[in-house]
Amino acid sequence: MNKYSVAIDLGTTTIELCIICNNEKTVVASDSFKNRQALYGSDVINRIFAIERNYNNYDKLRQVVIEDIKNSVLKLCSNNKISIEDITKIVFSGNTTMNSILLKKDVSSLGKHPFTNCLSENVVLTEDIIFNTFSCVKEIVFIKGASAFIGGDILSGLLYLSENNMLLNNSLLLDLGTNGEMILKHDDKFYATSASCGPAFEGAIRKQNAYGSNVIDAISLGINARKISKEGILQEPFLDKGIEIMGIKLTASIIHDIILAKAAIISGIEILLNEAGVSRVDLMHIYIAGNFGFYLNLQSAYNIKMLPKEFEGKIKIIGNSSLEGAKILCESCDALKYINDFSSEENFIVIQPSLKKHYEDILLKNMTF
Repeated sequence: MNKYSVAIDLGTTTIELCIICNNEKTVVASDSFKNRQALYGSDVINRIFAIERNYNNYDKLRQVVIEDIKNSVLKLCSNNKISIEDITKIVFSGNTTMNSILLKKDVSSLGKHPFTNCLSENVVLTEDIIFNTFSCVKEIVFIKGASAFIGGDILSGLLYLSENNMLLNNSLLLDLGTNGEMILKHDDKFYATSASCGPAFEGAIRKQNAYGSNVIDAISLGINARKISKEGILQEPFLDKGIEIMGIKLTASIIHDIILAKAAIISGIEILLNEAGVSRVDLMHIYIAGNFGFYLNLQSAYNIKMLPKEFEGKIKIIGNSSLEGAKILCESCDALKYINDFSSEENFIVIQPSLKKHYEDILLKNMTF
């Protein structure tokens, strides 16, 4: 009799999950849907603020995710003739705030300085006290966060790279989404930071049905056509009414959001390289993860100066590495020990950019195209 596991990437904007046949180690079904917590804020900080404004929002944030994941799993089971009695394990890979909310932890420390991590250890539950639906589940695993903003999602991505012999010296993993997390490996140490991107990359311009990667392409074309200045200003006569490029109406506000997000990404990269003493040229392996990264046009990213030109020819797009790592954990909990090993305090250096000298100067310098 086949038994099954569920791997879940609990993203701020999108939730992705799959059901894995334990016997055959194959994915038998998968699903993806919007995280309805976005109703309470586009990023984790605003969701934490929503809880602080009204604590009743905590249960609401928690329940919309539980309900949507449960309904998705039940639908997939029904469509694939899988009994829910045969689901024995669930693995959550998500950022620190998302996982902490499901575990009913106090997330207030994640929303204010010094941003104390409330999920510093992996959590393994031995029964289903999350969904109260899957009675045969013996393990529900939550991957810890290395800090308030370096979550289990990117640690899961590192696990995926390691399992595939891709976690080499002078390699950089960029998980580009609502919270742009990044980890640099250099001389057996890991340097990690995050950049707050808000909904500029993953979120849609809802009325236009356009996503961040499309907007970046449009802005890149606007720059080349000299209709958008290097400072991100629309040229006359488009300054007030905006400009349509590739079917996307670009306004000053949209361009401003993108320039802030891309400046945060490139500044974060510079901070990591400076901290590790590695030059752009020395960096040999760059992995871009996440849904936004999957659709990213690299030439547009170079053109708007979100990524350094020195990365050209060294980048590999790897898709949802968070979910891939969660799949590995579905097959073996021994992988949790590896996550603990590489994220130990002596090996793992978390950098808060805002506390670094000259960070504001670096950010300001990068707020141009």
